[in-house]
Amino acid sequence: MSVYGLYQPYKVNRPLNRSEKHHRLHQGRPAKVRYFNNEQSVIRINSTYLETVDKFHKEGGTDTQFFALLFFMLVSIYIYFLYHSFFLPTKGIKGTIIDIVILSVVTSPFYFFSGYFLLKQWFKWTHYPIRFNRKNKMVYVFRTNGSVLTVPWQDIYFTQDKEPVILNDWSIRGHILDSDGETVLETFSLGVCTDKSTTLEYWEFIRCYMEEDVVPELAELIMFCPPAEDRKEGFIFCLQNLLYMGSRLEWIFLPVMLPFYLVSAFSRYITSVTGKIPRWPREVLDACRPDPADPVSISAANNPEKMWRLVFANESHDAWQEKYDRMDAATNKIHAVLAKRYGHHI
Repeated sequence: MSVYGLYQPYKVNRPLNRSEKHHRLHQGRPAKVRYFNNEQSVIRINSTYLETVDKFHKEGGTDTQFFALLFFMLVSIYIYFLYHSFFLPTKGIKGTIIDIVILSVVTSPFYFFSGYFLLKQWFKWTHYPIRFNRKNKMVYVFRTNGSVLTVPWQDIYFTQDKEPVILNDWSIRGHILDSDGETVLETFSLGVCTDKSTTLEYWEFIRCYMEEDVVPELAELIMFCPPAEDRKEGFIFCLQNLLYMGSRLEWIFLPVMLPFYLVSAFSRYITSVTGKIPRWPREVLDACRPDPADPVSISAANNPEKMWRLVFANESHDAWQEKYDRMDAATNKIHAVLAKRYGHHI
């Protein structure tokens, strides 16, 4: 996970750099991928709009545990010192006041440091959704300050970009450029932060939704949706989100990792409970009103009843095979549609 763009604002009012130009992702041009990966980021999909979470959501809140521990440890020490100074005095009033001033001066930078990072996630928003409207070709981005960016799909400069972290994580940035086509005025990220090849698969999922007639097939590729729409996550989903396994081989590490997952899930839950639910403005809701007879409508309401089986990669063989066959058929159909339209260009 990278919090670049949340703790530290994106760099703007600058020219595009060489990497951004080299890794540009073009609208109207299919990427060469085998799979179309939604990375479990889809909140809702229908034939009018696709709504996703932001790139911070997958592990959102889990990094606050260190800052919370530091902050409340300092508070506890301070309270204990005050109690000891006033109720179990060993010095006079003057000496006690001097000690309190010294302690306050010494600890205040740590309070500011931990509090700053805590308040970047606590008491903010539960997530920062992005909505893609395929009917009017507009993109709506819920900014971290609560305002909404509305921009035409074709006017966004998309690019893969390396995250400024030690891990080899990449994300997809959307730049809003000045009239010169070179100066970055604003930046946002799509809802994925992972390896480079997966970000390309994610891009193609989004691009196909906006530009190709394959919405039912894309909907078939969604295994579950985060329950983020108009509500806050409960502790159970916070834990399920962190535990989600790609295969049963990951069971080997579960006994060691479970305590860490529990602590991280609790930290994520606090972020969810204290967060505000993002609300789209009326003009966005009106522009994205779906057809009541739309055959495609997938959201958290369609999540599997036996969610824990999915989380632990423990579905029955028949259920797994049926799901695999369905997703494979959808993937092959999307490739057939793209091949028919673009021929040898893919």
